Amino acid sequence: MVKYILNKQVIFLPGEKQLLSIKDGTRFTILKSSAHCLELLLERQGKPVSHSGLMVSGWGEGAQRTVSNSAYYQSFVYLRNALKKLGCPDNILLNIHGKGVRPNAYNAGEKH
Repeated sequence: MVKYILNKQVIFLPGEKQLLSIKDGTRFTILKSSAHCLELLLERQGKPVSHSGLMVSGWGEGAQRTVSNSAYYQSFVYLRNALKKLGCPDNILLNIHGKGVRPNAYNAGEKH
């Protein structure tokens, strides 16, 4: 089973769509789309992933025609809020203007 450790505080289990606090065991189930996007971001650590690349990863081919921008952004709001509640800093995922999103190099995850 693949897992990631984020900011030495949160375990991300992509197959289970789970975020788990290392400190106190608090667990959040995230949306399938959010789990796919987060996994892609962590796999490409340090490299921005475009808006369209994240939409395809999270919602599948044709997502740009069927998924609204507000649904896309809302999934990231929920993901960031869950990560923050589990102890990760606000800037764990960075928006890079004109390029996409990438994990913050100082707070990024490790694959296990």
